[in-house]
Amino acid sequence: MLFSISQSRPMARYLRDASGATAIEYGLIVAIIAIGAIVGFQTLSDSIETEFTEISGAFSNATGAAVDECTADGSC
Repeated sequence: MLFSISQSRPMARYLRDASGATAIEYGLIVAIIAIGAIVGFQTLSDSIETEFTEISGAFSNATGAAVDECTADGSC
C-alpha cells in the first residue's frame, strides 16, 4: 500500500478543500470588473477629448474673429 491511513486523511481533506476555487472565482470577478472599467474609461476618455477639441475650436474661431474685427476698423 502506497499511503498509510494517517497519510490519506490529509490528502482527503486537501481534495475536499474548495477555498482555492473560491479565490479563483473572486479573481475572475475582479478581472471582469477591471476589463469593464478599462473599456468604460477609454470610451469616456474619447468623448471628453472630442468635447475639448470642439471647445478649443470654438475659442480659436472666436479669438480669430475678434482680432479680425479689431484690425479691420482700427479701433484697437
